Amino acid sequence: MALLVVLFSAFITLITTAAQLIFEYRRDVSEITRTIDRIRTGQLQSLSSSAWVIDGQQIKDQLEGLSRLPGIEYLELTLTSGEKWTAGERVSGRSIVASIPLLHRYHGENRIIAHVRVVASLDAVVGRLIDQGVVLFAVNAVKFFLVAGFMLFLFHSQITRHLLAIAQSLQDFDPSKKNPRLTLSRKKHRAEGGDELDDAVRIINQMQENIEVTYSAMDDAREELEERVEKRTRELRKRVDAHEIAERELARSQRMLSQHLENMPMAAISWSPKLVCRGWNAAAEKIFGFKRTEMIGRACLDRMVEAEELDVAKQTLFDMMRAKRPMQSTHRNKREDGSIIMCEWFDAPLLDENGDVVGVASLGMDVTARMAAEKALQEAKASAEIARKEAVRANNAKSDFLSSMSHELRTPLNAILGFSQLLKCDINSPLPETQAENIDQIVKGGNHLLGLVNQILDLSKIESGKVTVSIEEVDFLDVLEECLSFIAPVAESRKVSIRCVVAPHHHIYVRADYTRLKQVILNLLSNAVKYNHEGGEVRIKLEIDGDGFARLRISDTGIGIPEHEFINVFKPFSRLNVEQSEIEGTGIGLTISKQLILMMDGHIGFHSIEGQGADFWIDIPLVSSSSPFVEILGENDPDIIRRVARGENFPSGRLDVLYIDDTAANLVLMEKIFSTLPQLNLVCASSLESGMKEAQKTPPGAVLVDLDFSGSSGTIVIKKIRENNMLRDVPVIALSANIMPSEVASSLEAGVEHYLTKPFDSAALIEVLNESLHLGARAQVSLV
Repeated sequence: MALLVVLFSAFITLITTAAQLIFEYRRDVSEITRTIDRIRTGQLQSLSSSAWVIDGQQIKDQLEGLSRLPGIEYLELTLTSGEKWTAGERVSGRSIVASIPLLHRYHGENRIIAHVRVVASLDAVVGRLIDQGVVLFAVNAVKFFLVAGFMLFLFHSQITRHLLAIAQSLQDFDPSKKNPRLTLSRKKHRAEGGDELDDAVRIINQMQENIEVTYSAMDDAREELEERVEKRTRELRKRVDAHEIAERELARSQRMLSQHLENMPMAAISWSPKLVCRGWNAAAEKIFGFKRTEMIGRACLDRMVEAEELDVAKQTLFDMMRAKRPMQSTHRNKREDGSIIMCEWFDAPLLDENGDVVGVASLGMDVTARMAAEKALQEAKASAEIARKEAVRANNAKSDFLSSMSHELRTPLNAILGFSQLLKCDINSPLPETQAENIDQIVKGGNHLLGLVNQILDLSKIESGKVTVSIEEVDFLDVLEECLSFIAPVAESRKVSIRCVVAPHHHIYVRADYTRLKQVILNLLSNAVKYNHEGGEVRIKLEIDGDGFARLRISDTGIGIPEHEFINVFKPFSRLNVEQSEIEGTGIGLTISKQLILMMDGHIGFHSIEGQGADFWIDIPLVSSSSPFVEILGENDPDIIRRVARGENFPSGRLDVLYIDDTAANLVLMEKIFSTLPQLNLVCASSLESGMKEAQKTPPGAVLVDLDFSGSSGTIVIKKIRENNMLRDVPVIALSANIMPSEVASSLEAGVEHYLTKPFDSAALIEVLNESLHLGARAQVSLV
């Protein structure tokens, strides 16, 4: 510290002494400068006159006089003519030199006639300053050293030792532990608060305390940060690993893409925005015949496109680049050998990150063979369409034939079955047992023929696509119950028992056509009973599988199906080796059943062992299921409810029913049927006109009309009836041998309430009459 004070004092002494010497030097130089200025302003006039007349002696004397001025060492006057006069001697190493032009006024104009050079010596000034500097330095050094020593003592006693104590305390401070607080051994200068050192001590103590608290918090934060850094490092390491994996995968994908583009069977070509080829794969070489080296780096589109189409091809690509949308097109292209091929192109613009077009990627394939095949296919389709139309025509002809055959067969069957039923039901004139058996055979044969006609028509309509199904939610148990009520009497007559495995008091809903599902189940039940042994058994089980279907399984203990006949089970007209037996059948029931099940998105199948019976099942899509099934074993119910009302149950008056038919046999049959119905009075008419007249006489309660009028359609007949004021609100029951759905629908739409197809059952006719005449339960029509 003392050395610093000494050095500082010496420095200040030097600076002060130098400043004083500089001041003295500038003062002396200023004095010499003023002397030169006096020569310039006051002495040169007379010198100018002497120089004008070139008075050498006078010039010499004047220069000598000027050289004796203080500080002037040497003068020199030089005329413009070159003559020179000097005074004094120049011996100083340091001097001030001034050159003064000497002017003389001649004819009102100042002219330079000479130059006076004045040299003032500085050696005396410098010598005097050196002597004076030594003295000044000594004096200043003593003063400054005394002042510095005193200040050093004062500063040390009042400040330095305390600062050293503060420095030592700061040096010993350890933020990781509790440190003693700093105190100074000095008197306070102020009663309140102390001076700046006391303030500094308080601040330092507070700062140390804060540092300790902060260090503790930082230590906790450091540990937490280390944990977070370690966790983050692990995460980043995982990300880096994942990124590296992704980069490797990307590189692998790029390699695979490059290999794919190179090895793909389509020509892969890339173009610059100016249609310079940048890429040309192996398939392009194979398709067009040009080597890659021939195409890359060149505007080679003209080598692939014929000259007359080149401008269009270029413009198409430029338009695609401007629109920035991919395009697909087919063009004629040429190969290296000049041959023409048809190519299908998929062009797409290549965009950079800013959305600017940087090129075009083109994928092309040779479709010459495909287009030839398509042309051949179109020709084949045209031929197939002609064949289809011919098949449709033939199918329509078949449908027309079947419809006509159905009509021609149903009309006589109506008379056969109708009169046979009358003979059986005539309680007033009962037939002998032998004749009754003959009538039974007639009815049986007629019903068999009727069933055959119906099934042939069903199969024909299914094959032609004219049958549609109305899919709805159907309660499977309701359908099964209705079918069992139909089949129970048949099973009873053959002494075949029916055992069921169903879920009572629960509903099982499936998606099906109610009528068509009932038709299929009745066919399977009928076969199970028909092909069974006397005293045999039919087992019915309804279950739900795990694939969303309800399965109905119908098993019997009958004759079974030979294994070699399995492939013929669902073929039409296949009786499976029972053609020579007494069992009736057409051989198309299972064919129709399978087609209907498939139309309802279901499945049908079977299993059979010859001599042990057959097991048929159907799967119907399930809507919702009930609780698990329980087994209910019961015999079939043979009771057939027949409501036979006697005379006392009918109203006292008789209702008129108008019957219009132009066939005499039909009129006789209807009269026979109504003769057994004492509650009703039949009024017959052989033509539509006569029927209208009868209606005018006595309005009937209902109208029976045969729609098979010669020379008129059924719809026209119904329309004429409805146009009659007396018959406008009377129920109309239509009879017809035409069972085509379109004819039935059009008749119902025209105003018919019921449509009965020939041959009709007498009981069905009576049921329709009861419904149409709105008779109460005690007044319903029945056979007597």
